Amino acid sequence: MVLATCGFAQGSVTGVSESHSSPTAVVTVEATPEARLLAALEKTKTFYARFEQTQISSSGRSTKTTGQLWVKRPGQLLWKIEKPFSQTHLIEGQTFVLFDPDLAQVTKRSLTKAFAATPAGLLLGAEQQIATTLNEQFVMTDQPPREGLSWARLTPKQADPAVLYIDIGLDPSGQVAAFDSVDGLARVLRIRFSQVRINQAIPASQFQLVIPAGTEVISQ
Repeated sequence: MVLATCGFAQGSVTGVSESHSSPTAVVTVEATPEARLLAALEKTKTFYARFEQTQISSSGRSTKTTGQLWVKRPGQLLWKIEKPFSQTHLIEGQTFVLFDPDLAQVTKRSLTKAFAATPAGLLLGAEQQIATTLNEQFVMTDQPPREGLSWARLTPKQADPAVLYIDIGLDPSGQVAAFDSVDGLARVLRIRFSQVRINQAIPASQFQLVIPAGTEVISQ
């Protein structure tokens, strides 16, 4: 991805009675995009899914990868590409690790502050920080439904060539089901999740990489 990043609560809330007109009258209050997104992200302590990621270049060339994703808040993520090649992306706290077994190489680097505003950053941040990140860094708007999902668009408040916007698709149960993002070079990243499991225990060993002897380690 790395991840380069996510309906939320149901789209409406009912149950407000107006006694002055009819005892059975109900007012339907539409949840805001922010409320639906917060509901989805704040309830997610752990996240597992299979993914299909499609990257589309500015010239229209498409590259597809598939694999598995594990997330455990705060700060643990394993993005494991299985096809068409093997590659593992691991985030542990503020460190990003890329393991490429074909190259027998591990690359390590520190995450920047900007990572918090990526799809992966939104899934990884501590629950109490989600609202602050969304309110301070994004303008949120509703998007038309598609693919059987409801969508919210996050547009950075400060111009960023790395991310023009992030669209987050939510299934009817309020789970994150898809991400779309576009950067300043008109490159598109699409991620679709399947077999999603929310808030099921993930052992600590899942986020421990076993690096074969002889692997080159590069720190940046």
